[in-house]
Amino acid sequence: MKLSLVSWIALVGTLASALHAHADVGTGTAELRGCPHKQATLVDSEWTEQGATQVCAKGIKLADGSTWSPTCPENEVIVPAHGECQGESHQGTLCVPTGVLNVQVGECTCDPIVHVGQWVAAGCTCTNFTSAGTIENFTTKPCDV
Repeated sequence: MKLSLVSWIALVGTLASALHAHADVGTGTAELRGCPHKQATLVDSEWTEQGATQVCAKGIKLADGSTWSPTCPENEVIVPAHGECQGESHQGTLCVPTGVLNVQVGECTCDPIVHVGQWVAAGCTCTNFTSAGTIENFTTKPCDV
């Protein structure tokens, strides 16, 4: 049996329609076919201490008789809040990059120790923040419909 060119085109068209209809099962509407159904996950900012720990003062006597030795990290690193593609499901959306955010590192120094009556205050101040690199940021966008 020989098929004409018109018959071949009709057969291929029928098969393509059947495959197209089968591909839509379980993915919602035909317009959302190929949509990953994933969203960006918000990651909170993170402040971490880095480097050697400085001892600001040794053995400060407290009012209750105990001793305290305040410390301060050498540096503090700040990673800003950002979005990541962690595979979190969400119908009709995709996770896309939006650019990069700066990661900062600051130099930390011990604050002067202050005696106020029975209270002793000592702290740590981190300044001179500079760029320590970048982290990629992602957001959630609707799939094109």
